Amino acid sequence: MAGAFVFCPCHLPLTLWLLAGLLAGTAMGAVVQAHPILSGTFTTAVWLIATWHGLRVMKRAEESSRRDQELV
Repeated sequence: MAGAFVFCPCHLPLTLWLLAGLLAGTAMGAVVQAHPILSGTFTTAVWLIATWHGLRVMKRAEESSRRDQELV
């Protein structure tokens, strides 16, 4: 879940700047700089998937905890 916050769309200007800086001089860096909308869409999709997965894991842990408490 913490990793998903790095890719949060509200941080998109910082994320794109960081990606472009880290990937500078590479083919992927050129793609990030030349196609900011595509890069932003990909970053947002990563955020959505990571958040969805994190929420699923937390819900599963909560249900497991509830079952354990019922057994006691």
